[in-house]
Amino acid sequence: MTVIFERSNDPGGAKMMNLPKYACVALLILGASLKVDAELERSKATGRQGTLAGMVLDPNKARVPRAKILLETNGFKQEITTADDGSYSIDLPEGKYKIRVERDGFYTFRMNGIRIVSGGLVKLDVVIKGIRNDVDHP
Repeated sequence: MTVIFERSNDPGGAKMMNLPKYACVALLILGASLKVDAELERSKATGRQGTLAGMVLDPNKARVPRAKILLETNGFKQEITTADDGSYSIDLPEGKYKIRVERDGFYTFRMNGIRIVSGGLVKLDVVIKGIRNDVDHP
């Protein structure tokens, strides 16, 4: 595999370098990672953030305090905990997120594709099923 390594001022063109395939893949991953980090930092610096807020509830609509919420997008992870009243709110850089909600005694809730936009508010109330109270649980 041939990769352009650096551009030359020589009218003959660019210097070429042969790199093993795994080195090319590593360079691509590193470049993508740096781009994602730069984009997240730019979102924070320019105020391009939105808010995700809501409640974590059980099947009877009772509020679930101290549930752990993990949000992820392209290498960025943020963990928060619901308040005593089951509510949560977090400002996040623009992006498409995965959410995971966990609490002892309940099944883990997962959802993908939560879109956060600059200046926007996404309201997401999560209902988590109880393991001990679930008649369908073996």
